[in-house]
Amino acid sequence: MSGDGGKAAARACVAELVRAFQRNEADYLSAAYNETQARTDFITPLLEAFGWDVHNVAGQPLGLREVIEEATVEVGEEKLSKRPDYELRLARQRKLFIEAKKPSVRIDRSRDAAFQTRRYGYSASLPIAVLTNFHQLAIYDCVPLPSQTDEAHVARRMLVGYEDFEARFDELWPLLSREAVYSGEFDREFAVDVTRHGANQFDDFFLRQVRSWRERLAVDIHRHNPVLSPPELTYAVQLFLSRIVFLRICEDRDIERYETLRGLAAANAFDALMVELRRADDFYDSGLFRLLDDARLGIRISDEVLSAIIDELYYPQSPYTFAVVETEVLGEIYEQFLGEVITFNAAGEVEIAFKPEIRESGGVVPTPRYIVDAIVERTLAPMLAGKSPADLAGFTVADTCCGSGIFLLSVFEFLTDHYLAWYQANDRDSHIGKSIYEVAAGQWRLTFEEKRHILLAHLRGVDIDPNAVEVARFSLLLKLIEDESGAGLRDFVARARIPALPELDATLHAGNSLVSQVEWQAARGALPARLLEQVNPFTWADAFPAEIAADGFDAIVGNPPYIRIQNMQTYSPEEAAFYHDPASPYTTARQDNFDKYALFIERSLALTKPTGRLGFIVPHKFMTTQAGRTLRRLITAPLIVEEIVHFGAQPVFGRNIANYTCLLFLDRAGAADTLLEQVRSLDPWRYGAAGQQSRIAAANLGEEPWQFANADTRALFDRVRALCNRELRDAAEIFVGVQTSADPIYIFRASAEDRHTVTLSWNNRDWPIERGILKPCLHDQRLFPYGRAEANAWMIFPYEMVTRPNGKVAARLFQPDEMARDYPGALAYLTARKADLENRNIVGGAANEKQFYQFGRSQSLTKFDSPKIILPILSLDARYAYDESNVIMTGGGNGPYYMVRPMPGADETNHFLLAVLHHPLCEAMVRTHTSAFRGGYYSHGKQFIEHLPVPPATPAQRAEIEALVVQVIDAIDAAERARTPHQRTLHERNAQTLKVTIESRVSALFGLSADDMAIVRAVPVPA
Repeated sequence: MSGDGGKAAARACVAELVRAFQRNEADYLSAAYNETQARTDFITPLLEAFGWDVHNVAGQPLGLREVIEEATVEVGEEKLSKRPDYELRLARQRKLFIEAKKPSVRIDRSRDAAFQTRRYGYSASLPIAVLTNFHQLAIYDCVPLPSQTDEAHVARRMLVGYEDFEARFDELWPLLSREAVYSGEFDREFAVDVTRHGANQFDDFFLRQVRSWRERLAVDIHRHNPVLSPPELTYAVQLFLSRIVFLRICEDRDIERYETLRGLAAANAFDALMVELRRADDFYDSGLFRLLDDARLGIRISDEVLSAIIDELYYPQSPYTFAVVETEVLGEIYEQFLGEVITFNAAGEVEIAFKPEIRESGGVVPTPRYIVDAIVERTLAPMLAGKSPADLAGFTVADTCCGSGIFLLSVFEFLTDHYLAWYQANDRDSHIGKSIYEVAAGQWRLTFEEKRHILLAHLRGVDIDPNAVEVARFSLLLKLIEDESGAGLRDFVARARIPALPELDATLHAGNSLVSQVEWQAARGALPARLLEQVNPFTWADAFPAEIAADGFDAIVGNPPYIRIQNMQTYSPEEAAFYHDPASPYTTARQDNFDKYALFIERSLALTKPTGRLGFIVPHKFMTTQAGRTLRRLITAPLIVEEIVHFGAQPVFGRNIANYTCLLFLDRAGAADTLLEQVRSLDPWRYGAAGQQSRIAAANLGEEPWQFANADTRALFDRVRALCNRELRDAAEIFVGVQTSADPIYIFRASAEDRHTVTLSWNNRDWPIERGILKPCLHDQRLFPYGRAEANAWMIFPYEMVTRPNGKVAARLFQPDEMARDYPGALAYLTARKADLENRNIVGGAANEKQFYQFGRSQSLTKFDSPKIILPILSLDARYAYDESNVIMTGGGNGPYYMVRPMPGADETNHFLLAVLHHPLCEAMVRTHTSAFRGGYYSHGKQFIEHLPVPPATPAQRAEIEALVVQVIDAIDAAERARTPHQRTLHERNAQTLKVTIESRVSALFGLSADDMAIVRAVPVPA
């Protein structure tokens, strides 16, 4: 519940909790009443009153849970935990920490409790954090640096006794309620930007620390070994820093012993560190610690410099705790340094400088996590739906410009959520111990082995910067050991007899995703040696042979770099010339003005399977500018634009970043239409609210500029109905398919065929069925607009058509003696299935003909002997197919098919009705009053299509449209028969042209103007 009603209900719940505490206050304030009891009796109910789904009643996967509870283990007066008791999240985004204490703790005075709460919030860069024992509730400002010596009142915004919860409820609501977060009120109150959670306290502090450490290490290593080149020095500094930070994080996560690094002998710090890193290499492996003491690099660090850096990783020099710092945040921070390079000035001194490509493009802009998650979810969810882990064998997701690995981290989390949900929903007990385990009551996690498998099996990444690849490796391995313990990892190593962390050499590669040696050679001749390191050529088939041999990756996601050709020419003119060369593989660079993100899209399309999906965030200006024409042509010629989320001028990357972007989703399998979602307000969208949605026929998106419009539909529909005064039910019969009530028995795919029989396999044997009793059948077959309904199965049809004395055609059931004489194979098979067939509820059929093998219903048996239109009842769009080969199918209720054919004597033909039904106006009308189903499907059942208007037309107008429909059907047939890609494309273009022509003719009959059509296309798919 939201709004005033939800707030009033919350107020009443809080009042009841206050009364409950008052009734036994003395008992609750005794030392015997512990924190766990307080959480159960009061603190959890208080959060629920404020709208938070503490117990995951919504059944969300782990990554989408609104509340993450930390198990409490109390030892005397102390609580053994390095994390807050409650972490409140929305749409995977961390919003608030709640630290709980037992009521006997004087939180108004406790410096330790206040410091602990503030440190949690500071480390997570949250604006506020809450400390409560229900007896009192304190809200702390988490921006100021926390200190253990601070009194409890320092940085405290509010202290409320439970007896004042009702009186001050209106003050608490915007700070604690889910509604405040969901509506954006919380973010506005604390000026929380979209790029990070709050005031970026930890981010800014740690960024300054890392920048200082990099400079000091670079100067010191260079002093010991001045012959190292800038790339070698950059690599060495990156290597040492990431390894030291990795081990320090493991300490705060209780994987390594706390203060292991701090305990290194200061007088011999470097040698002691190398011993520790070799130990870590033996335990973790994964390549994370390799080359640290490579003699070829000759790296040496002064003990004083090293000891100082290590000491600064601990309190009080570091006021944060890594235990609550998200891996993604660390990656974002490290990503800032990927735009910098360590170099030397004219005097030979170390300097930190921006890379030229970063300088020209305006600096590093990390992709906000909410955007990453939205892209990953919308790209992968349709591919994972209903699939088991076994079904996902060989499934791979790639990022062709992975940077610090932010997209790969999200993919990993999405896949682990999917695996966990599947294991829980499918014979959970059989997976316990092997794939999942229970952390606390009702809280399940994947085993370390399973997470390790997911990482290795499914994730792939490439970046031109080898240091970026190192950061991605660092991030992924940190993510892998999230929520793991040292004891658990040691147990894994002992059992599996392999190092704890996997090597990611087959997962991550450094190279230029856009350029291979062969491609450069073909376009520009031999690659000059001076450009080798800059261009960093990369061959996908060499790095990922199995994936490329399997036709590519299943999905590609990412945020490709936005670099205009003009900027590229200033820092890498040779590379820009390669892209622009007619012999390069990039059609999107065949014009004077192009952007590098278009090249990444083109390359990604070539790297995905024919059934693959792609998701990107890119500037949306390509939709309307001349420079975007080649990209528009690339993604619309094959009709693969599945979805667009258009942000307009919304500051997706933060208030100070003026990138106007969209999310672009492509489906290589084809998309008959495109979902357009226009986001008018970013705050509700980032927390799950949908923007304004509409469907656009994919054929209406081409290389010409794209136009989107919105309008009121009711007046238009009324006007059209008044004009037509005739409905589909007046012109056509709408009927269901046959209903066998036992489709798996009657419908089958052939395992063998000959002239006389078609063989089905059942119960470990083959059953030859006579062709005379079989009919070609449409079964779970996808239909396409104007396409022919192609049979893909066989149906045992134990009837013959006879003419009754009254002249009507009827279906007569074959009797047993006829079956035995003419169709003995079919009779034998049906008899073998008799027990199952007799369990059906049979309705209809002539009383003197009844047999156990008759169909469950008798309707529609005679309606398949003439041309007709076939439509799927549940679909995402208009899919009316044409059949003139007497294909049979099942139907009824919500699926799967309905049929339409003209009434005897009607002026309209099947071809004319195909044109009318495919018109966007009719589909818009269906969408306004249909029944919606999961997955975005909605019903095209009889009750939703029978009232569609049929426009008046002269015989000449109908004849013209009918001829066009015949041509488009023939064009689609020709595309299917085409032997070369060019021929297929030619016929597909012809079909699309014809469809556009048909639509224009029908629009004229409906009296629709161009403005009217804009209104029609703005009607959204029902939610």
